[in-house]
Amino acid sequence: MAWFLSDVTNKTETVPILSSGNWHWEANRTNGRLIDPDGTAHCIFDLSSGTIQYEPNGEVTEAPGLSLPLVEEMGERYATTCCFDETMQEQYQSFLTERQEAKRNFEKSVRNDIKGHLQLHVTATKWETIVDTDFVKDWLGKEVPSKVSKDEGIALFNELCESKGVAPLRDPVGYMPLTPNMYELIQKEYRNQYETKLDEIDNGMSIGSGYGVEAVLKNLSSTVRENMQKQCLPPGVRYGDLRFMDVTPERKAAVKDFVHWRVNKTVVYEVRRSIDPAKQERDNAKFQEAANRLKASLSPAKQQAEALSL
Repeated sequence: MAWFLSDVTNKTETVPILSSGNWHWEANRTNGRLIDPDGTAHCIFDLSSGTIQYEPNGEVTEAPGLSLPLVEEMGERYATTCCFDETMQEQYQSFLTERQEAKRNFEKSVRNDIKGHLQLHVTATKWETIVDTDFVKDWLGKEVPSKVSKDEGIALFNELCESKGVAPLRDPVGYMPLTPNMYELIQKEYRNQYETKLDEIDNGMSIGSGYGVEAVLKNLSSTVRENMQKQCLPPGVRYGDLRFMDVTPERKAAVKDFVHWRVNKTVVYEVRRSIDPAKQERDNAKFQEAANRLKASLSPAKQQAEALSL
C-alpha cells in the first residue's frame, strides 16, 4: 500500500488519509483525486498540465512547479480545514503520525535488505564497490558488473531503493560496509579482551580493581574511537574508513596485540603506585610499539608499496 502520494507508481493507486480508508487519494504519478466516502472528489490535480482544482465545480488553478508532496499537503489541508469536523481532524492527525512512522520503518527495512549486497572497499589506490550481482538482477532485472566505482555503487544503491518506492540518499555509505571489516574487528577485540580481563580480576587471577575496565566497557564505542584516532590512524585515514577496510592476517594480529597492551595500560593505571616504574615504562613502550604496528598495517603508503611489489 502507498502511504504517501510520492510512493505511487505510474499505475493508479489508493492512498488513505484516515485509518478507516474512507477518505483517500486515487492517484498515479501524473494525476489524481482526493475522494470522500461518497465518491466526491474534493481535490483534483494534473501534474502534466500543472493544475489543481478544489471541489468538482471549483476553479481550475494553474500551479507551475506542482509536485506530488505539494499536492498532498495542499489537498489534505483543504480537506481537514473545509470538510472535516473536530473528531475527523483528530483522527487525521493520529493517522498522519502512524503513516509517517510506517513509512520510516518501511524505508529502513528496504535499506537494511540491501545492506551487505553492495559493499564499499577502500585500498591504497582506490575505492570500489563489490556487487552481489544475483541480488541486483533479482531486484532490478538487469546485469551489472561485480565491481564498480564508489559513485557507481552509490547510484546503484539508490536505484535499488527507488525500485521499491524508497527515496534515494545523498550519502548511503553507512549501509554499504565491507564484510568483514576492520571497524567491527577492533570493536569485537576490545570487548572480548576487556570482558576477559574483568572476569580475571573478579576471580582473583589478575591485579586491579576492575573500575577502569568497567569504565571502558560502559563507553566502548567512544573509547575505541578516541584510542584509534590518537594512536593508530595514519594520515589520510579517517576512523569511519575502517568500515571499508578488509581484515588481513597482519591487521588481525596487530589489532590483537594493540588491544592486549591497551588493556594492560588500563589495569596498570589502577595500581600504578604499587608497580615498579621501570616496568611501567617498558609496558608503555610495548604499547606504543603495538600502536605503531597497527598504524603501519593501515597505512595507505604501505598498501601502495605492497600493491606495486605484486
